Amino acid sequence: MIEAFIRRNKKGDICGFRVLNHGEGTVCAAVSILTLNTANSIEALTDEKFSCDYNPEGGFLEMDFPDIKNGCGTPEAGLLLKSLELGLRSVMESYKNELAIEDDEDD
Repeated sequence: MIEAFIRRNKKGDICGFRVLNHGEGTVCAAVSILTLNTANSIEALTDEKFSCDYNPEGGFLEMDFPDIKNGCGTPEAGLLLKSLELGLRSVMESYKNELAIEDDEDD
């Protein structure tokens, strides 16, 4: 089962996410496309600062956005992260046994 963790700042803005494990082919591909497209879009289309850690073999991607955590991130990055969440939740609705999403408040 794929596990996705969405971190939020005190205001409820997404300030990071982590995705772990592999799943069934279709679900794994969907989650990979959503997360990688979000990462690439934020890097290419915004000025948002971020840290990224991943396993090149797959099964692990983590991104953190320190400016969003502090409440001063770009609106564009915030919109892309909301889009990621929408996509992941849509996949989860169709494949409840293949993807779990947890919300975490960032400390």
